[in-house]
Amino acid sequence: MAKVKLQSRTVHLVHREAEGALLATQLLLAQGVRAMPQRLRALPVRRQGKAVPRCSPRQVLLAIRAVILGHIGIRQQGRFRRRLAKALRDLRRRRSPKVKRVWPGRVPHKPLKPPKILTLTKDEKVLLHQLLGQAA
Repeated sequence: MAKVKLQSRTVHLVHREAEGALLATQLLLAQGVRAMPQRLRALPVRRQGKAVPRCSPRQVLLAIRAVILGHIGIRQQGRFRRRLAKALRDLRRRRSPKVKRVWPGRVPHKPLKPPKILTLTKDEKVLLHQLLGQAA
C-alpha cells in the first residue's frame, strides 16, 4: 500500500480512491488478526507491563503477495494460514540510532519547547481598541 499519489482528477473520485485504499488496508489487517492465535487476540495490548504481539501489516502483505506471485499455491491454504499466523510485529526495541553515520554539517534534532503565551497589557489593550475603533 505504498501509495503516495492519488490518480483521480476530480474531488469525488479522489475521495472514493482514498476510501478504497483505507478499506483495503482495514481488510488486510482484519485478515491478519483473524489468522492470529485465539490466545493472542484475547489479550490486551499491554499485559503486566509487557507488550503483547500484534499483527504486522507488512508481514500480512508479504504473505498475500506470495500467493499472488505463485510462491504459495492457491490450494495450499494451510501453508498460507500458518504464514498469516506468524505475521506478528517484532517486539524488540531499537538498540542503535536510526542515523547510521554522523554528517559533518548536520544539526541534531531538538524537540520543540512549549509555546510562550503572551498577554496584552492594559495600555496595549487601550491602543488596540483605539486603532480598531478608528478602522471600523
